[in-house]
Amino acid sequence: MIRRGEGGFALTEMIVAASLVTIVILLATSRWEARTSRLRLRFATVQVAFDLASARDAAKEAGKPLVVTFAASKTDFILARVGAPLERVVLPEGVVAAADATLTFLPLGETQTPQMITLKNPSGVSTIRVAASGSVSYSLP
Repeated sequence: MIRRGEGGFALTEMIVAASLVTIVILLATSRWEARTSRLRLRFATVQVAFDLASARDAAKEAGKPLVVTFAASKTDFILARVGAPLERVVLPEGVVAAADATLTFLPLGETQTPQMITLKNPSGVSTIRVAASGSVSYSLP
């Protein structure tokens, strides 16, 4: 038997405490998901910039053109070397190319035209620029 005046929590107090804990967990989870999404986009941007610079260097080394193809809303892109099998590069989860783009690195490392590659996911958009000289730069969200 419980006597009057003994310590303990009322049912109402327990419900309020459980509700507050639930709200805090939901807020933390949504912030975590947003942060993770933003980090995936940043990683994808750096990955693509590095892969484009590597493709430029591979074209120079082989003395043959190398074509990089992005398709809108796809989670990967294709590296096509002359006389070699296609290489498919997968982007991090949730990141896609915003538009179609085809970039050809010529044997001296330059491109036929300057190109801008745009990546997107729910947290934002990032761009990678390839100059006619073949230099690669990017901006992070």
